[in-house]
Amino acid sequence: MIRAFPLMLLCLLLPEIRQGVFARMEGSAEDDTVEELSPPFTIVGNFPNPFRGQTRIAFQTEVETLRIRIELFNIDGVKLREIFDQEVSTGEHEVLFHPEGLASGVYFYRFSSSGFEQVRQMLFVR
Repeated sequence: MIRAFPLMLLCLLLPEIRQGVFARMEGSAEDDTVEELSPPFTIVGNFPNPFRGQTRIAFQTEVETLRIRIELFNIDGVKLREIFDQEVSTGEHEVLFHPEGLASGVYFYRFSSSGFEQVRQMLFVR
């Protein structure tokens, strides 16, 4: 039953994951103010999806210099590896991902930068 909780939570969050909801907490714990902001990056997605040997994760940045981190998680929410962690300039970018050592299944990749995070899913098929 314990293993089902992360999956149930994930199912509740799937609409937000697909829409890429962004929020940054502002203020103290007493007022619980949430301010909706525009992220400094846009995730185009990974192509192909589903994929076999490799997939390209495409994104765009609107800031002159920005540090982007992309992390890979399994269906249970366990971090498996860091896919990308570099500073990038304004424009379109692609990261080539090779799934060495992974079993077929659904995986999630999380973009994070400047206090913003966005999660997307990918399907690896052997």
